[in-house]
Amino acid sequence: MKHEVAGYNLVDVKKRNRSAILYLIYQSGGMSRKEIAQRLGLTPAAITLITSDMIAEGLLVETRTEYNSVRVGRKEVILDINFGHYAAVGVCINRTKAEIICTDLRQNVIFEEQFSIEGCRQKSKVIMGKTCGLIRTRLEQYEVARTKKILGVGIGVRGIVNSEKGVSTHSFHLWEDNVDVKTFFEEQLGLPVVVNNNVRALAYGELFYFFNDYPDNSIFIKHGPGVGAAHISVGSAASDFTCTPVELGHMIVDPGGRVCSCGNHGCLETIVSYEAIQENAKAVFSSTLTPTLYSLAEGSADRVSRDMILSAYDAGDKIIEEIFSRAAFYFAVAIRNSISLLNPSAIIMYGELFEDKKFWALLQQKLSCFPGCNMVVKSRFNLKMDTLGPASTIIGNFFSGGGNL
Repeated sequence: MKHEVAGYNLVDVKKRNRSAILYLIYQSGGMSRKEIAQRLGLTPAAITLITSDMIAEGLLVETRTEYNSVRVGRKEVILDINFGHYAAVGVCINRTKAEIICTDLRQNVIFEEQFSIEGCRQKSKVIMGKTCGLIRTRLEQYEVARTKKILGVGIGVRGIVNSEKGVSTHSFHLWEDNVDVKTFFEEQLGLPVVVNNNVRALAYGELFYFFNDYPDNSIFIKHGPGVGAAHISVGSAASDFTCTPVELGHMIVDPGGRVCSCGNHGCLETIVSYEAIQENAKAVFSSTLTPTLYSLAEGSADRVSRDMILSAYDAGDKIIEEIFSRAAFYFAVAIRNSISLLNPSAIIMYGELFEDKKFWALLQQKLSCFPGCNMVVKSRFNLKMDTLGPASTIIGNFFSGGGNL
């Protein structure tokens, strides 16, 4: 019995050391065996043994030699991850569409796809079946399996997700409750699958790709079409973190306000969501109050879209500006409340609305009215993480396993 336990421990130690090497090189760039040993606190002999196996497996490559700055004339071989040897698939399924991406480990895109799910709501097998069909077709079309090792599929789904089981327990009207997403995709594609709430997948991607610059305690906020958030606490490696959902969209900021889908009155989503902004704009739609919007929609309130409303806002329709001003104020209130509760080092904002320079400046102005709100920044991968985030979860899963498929 002791021999079995010791054997298991040795295997576990080897996996953790391989995982640490992969994360270190991914986050810090190529480096010599000696530097890896120093950074991880392992002996050079142990690193040489471990990395030799990883090179033989195609995980690592020797990229170049560099002169040691301390020992003059001494050359050191630089090791790096074999980025182009692997591919990962990321999937985002939200209220209106399903998006797919396939990339190598450098985020070089191999293919991208998306399709509307407007006619498929409450039909999980239809949505998942079409998604799997597209993935299968494109993997074959681009001969991905012939040229690379496919690590698997990372999936981000709106709503409440049991990540351990890969089950979408409640998707808020996307599809039925308790949908076994993981099993369906694995059976259809024959690949490892990781399933997360979409905001958690976004937050993980932000952490995974920018780990060295990531604060150890932050709140990630996603806007569009509703509002989602996650509180992230980071350890010493990207694999060592906790990501706790924060129901920011259902924080009550206006107790006498509109009824929310959750049953409460005045939740943040009833003011700042796409749907709320569109409803408020339609309520005042006229040639006199909203002239730019009226012209863009050709006089028909039914034609009003989110893009038209944003264009009217940027053009200076006064009533539309008031709608966005109210949204920015209550967004600032919710952010300030979150800071008081969780004391983060940074607030990271993700969403199309934050790309509008006028609204971003307005939000910053509203935040300046409250003390301690000077750590609010936009995501570095804003609008690009919807599928890259889920893809990063499957890469992280691969790294955490020591590079074993």
